Amino acid sequence: MPLPRLVSHLPVFVSVAPAAIVFATSTIIDLRKKENASLETHLARAGAAGALPTGLILLWGAVDAEIIPKFSGLNLPIAAAGLAMFWMCAKGCFKR
Repeated sequence: MPLPRLVSHLPVFVSVAPAAIVFATSTIIDLRKKENASLETHLARAGAAGALPTGLILLWGAVDAEIIPKFSGLNLPIAAAGLAMFWMCAKGCFKR
């Protein structure tokens, strides 16, 4: 069954919303607490939130490999997941 056109772009649309919400919320909380968190901190939080939907799709793809080609824009997240796996393996193998 083919996915509707909007659903095929789901990772792009759904990733932006959590990132924007977390960035705004993080900024508001820091302003209320009168803390001066760096822009890097807010961007790291937003990036982590934006990666959640794509991570769920990649987990879904681990169970059903036919779903991955149906979504556009997954090349970079797949590469990032590969780099993370490589880093974890290297860290585990060469840990002193």
